[in-house]
Amino acid sequence: MVDHALAIAFAVGFPVLTTRVYRRRRAAMLAGDGAVRRREYWETIAWLSSMGIATVLVWLALGRDFTVLGLSFEGRWQEYASLGVVALVGGLLMLQARAISSDTATRQAARESLEPVREFLPTTRDELRLFRGVSLSAGVGEEIPPRQGAPRKGATHLCQTFS
Repeated sequence: MVDHALAIAFAVGFPVLTTRVYRRRRAAMLAGDGAVRRREYWETIAWLSSMGIATVLVWLALGRDFTVLGLSFEGRWQEYASLGVVALVGGLLMLQARAISSDTATRQAARESLEPVREFLPTTRDELRLFRGVSLSAGVGEEIPPRQGAPRKGATHLCQTFS
């Protein structure tokens, strides 16, 4: 039952609430209101972090095996392959960042491609620091909750939960 409540909160409640808040703030963010953008960043960090923390707490409270949540390193080849993919993607992102910073045409193309999400992007160093926090929170907070429903070992818990 707790799994159902978390799944509904994460899959329905969170998107509905954040969409309503975003719609109210979008004009101010497009107009360049840094205070509104920073508030959006802080709230996003709080929401995403709370999703990950809630999942881990429920997982532990229910006495489930922590390794099934995927927060351990067992030294299997798949884990090393995953680390390799992460390193490769990180290297490609660094190459892309170097190209954008050193070539005016590439920088302009990047700006144009990011125009649809301009209101979300940081415009100052302080906003960039918060934006990095949002990225980290998204990476962790959006990765852990789905694992609650789909462990690596055995039949997926999600199928058991919703069947």
